[in-house]
Amino acid sequence: MRDSRCLPLPLFLLLPPVLLSAFQADCFNINLRCTPSSQPHGYPCVKASRARGRNGLAPRMVAAEEKFFKLRKDFNVAARVWGDTKMTDPSKLWIALHGWADNAASFDRIAPMLLSAGASSIVCLDCAGHGLSDHRSFYHDIDHVADVLQVAELLGWSNFSLMGHSLGGCVAQAIAAAAPERVVQVVGFESFGWYSQEGGRKQLDALKTMCSSKIGSRQWTPYESLEACAQRRAKQNMIGVMEPKDAMVLVSRGARALEDGKGYVWTADPQIMVPRLRCSEALVLEILKSIRCPHLVLIARDGLFQQAFFFGLQPFSRRWCTLVFLAYWVTRIFSVIRGAPKRINFTEKASFSARIVSMYMLLCRYRQAKGLTVATMAGGAHYAHLTKPTEVVKVVKEWMQ
Repeated sequence: MRDSRCLPLPLFLLLPPVLLSAFQADCFNINLRCTPSSQPHGYPCVKASRARGRNGLAPRMVAAEEKFFKLRKDFNVAARVWGDTKMTDPSKLWIALHGWADNAASFDRIAPMLLSAGASSIVCLDCAGHGLSDHRSFYHDIDHVADVLQVAELLGWSNFSLMGHSLGGCVAQAIAAAAPERVVQVVGFESFGWYSQEGGRKQLDALKTMCSSKIGSRQWTPYESLEACAQRRAKQNMIGVMEPKDAMVLVSRGARALEDGKGYVWTADPQIMVPRLRCSEALVLEILKSIRCPHLVLIARDGLFQQAFFFGLQPFSRRWCTLVFLAYWVTRIFSVIRGAPKRINFTEKASFSARIVSMYMLLCRYRQAKGLTVATMAGGAHYAHLTKPTEVVKVVKEWMQ
């Protein structure tokens, strides 16, 4: 049934060209450029003119130091610390945040390379409930923001840089928005704002699940060896392909032997598997809009945003933005007749119209972000920083110079 609030269909068809003109004036007057021949090392980028971080020299480090930060009584956050935390240049002091269900070892391959590329110190945190950090009763993504800022206080860092993978990148972006005077630069690997969820039935269902889940009732299934853990972790990877040798990097910190010696279980809190409340899209847009420092987002063609690579177009390029904008309004026209398509997860197989709705959401996020550089990699999947560390460090180094 047609919505009485909508314009008559013939008049509605005139909207896309009119809105496109306004869209182009708004979106493309921020000095964007994407020239394939000018991109370094074959990594196509979409850049907005903005001052970036500086590169320098740093001593080579071959080992990390284990540290624990006491945030509250009986609550500690673990970290792997690379380099010298006493250095004072905030563009060379990094806090690194891993993805959901991972741990600080996620950065074991790129941290030494980043030190050689100019970083002075990289503090790789185990988020609460992950790795060797203490557990909470329940988990919400926003809670990690306060934890990271408290760690920075304990380090004596008034200003610092942030990097993060997946969930960790979203947390880093939120910190850059909430404390813009403290964050010098932020890098997100496969991260461009939280996967949002509007208030409604799904939020209520998640809340009910959280309330019905008894603390301590969930237990991990044991595995006979660390190799078996790595095989399982590689198999559980839902985005792209992860080899067991790469999964072993995460397992080395993410699994522990049982007290009876009969196998291994994950160190993470089983409670992290409980469906959690998610942020609204309005909050995500406001976060991206409020980031004032140089901001790099690195995505892979076979990673979390693989659905954004269509028709051979570079995501967030001028042609991509124009096509998504027009396709979205055509979808809106058909939605008047056939019903609105749902928004999908970026890696979920769905109808073309649902895919366009999701891409338009990404476009809106991109338009809100200022000082942003988007770089893409041909491979590496969701864990490019783990599977292709040399290429990732090269992109970051070029961006920092």
